[in-house]
Amino acid sequence: MELYNQYKDKSLNKYNSIIFNILKTLGISYKTNGANYIKIIVLSEIKCESEILNLNNYYIAIAKKYKKSITSVKQAVNDCIYNSSKKFENNYKNIFNYEYNDNYKTSKNLIEDLICYIANI
Repeated sequence: MELYNQYKDKSLNKYNSIIFNILKTLGISYKTNGANYIKIIVLSEIKCESEILNLNNYYIAIAKKYKKSITSVKQAVNDCIYNSSKKFENNYKNIFNYEYNDNYKTSKNLIEDLICYIANI
């Protein structure tokens, strides 16, 4: 699996600010490893355009790249979402036009919604 690389995939760099602004609006700190991993997954998925998002493959690839355990990568992604403020719930509907429920506070749903949002720009 080839991960997004800001130097090789320059055409995708324009989406960095969009992802940053959405995460910030949801109350997710962009300075966390988890937010960085989310960005890498979203941009990698846009690049490869697979039909089914397989987060485990991304967790494995990111763990190899950053020399981390797969569990720590997965935990970093989940922690940055679960530790976000009340803004997450309040702003989710405004950004993605879905009535918010607790299912949306999962890494898979957030990443899929970010991919769809960017694909429709």
